[in-house]
Amino acid sequence: MWAAAALPDPVPRLRRLGELDIDDATVVLLLRTLSATIDRRLKADRAKLDPRGRSHTKPRTLVRDSIPMRTSAEWNDAVPGFVEIE
Repeated sequence: MWAAAALPDPVPRLRRLGELDIDDATVVLLLRTLSATIDRRLKADRAKLDPRGRSHTKPRTLVRDSIPMRTSAEWNDAVPGFVEIE
């Protein structure tokens, strides 16, 4: 998010590097622009970046619930022929 106070530093640098192709009159207007004007002009574009209907479900719990897990009380595999090696 750009603030109007931060524009005097990158605008001349971007022009010098050829990344911003604007004339001197436009630079003066850009540097005189108030931050409220910038916010108002960018409001529609920022609204497009804000996703709606975010899910607040934690994926960790969904994965944990889908994997069958047994506690130590459920390990009753001591039958003849059963071997567990680590």
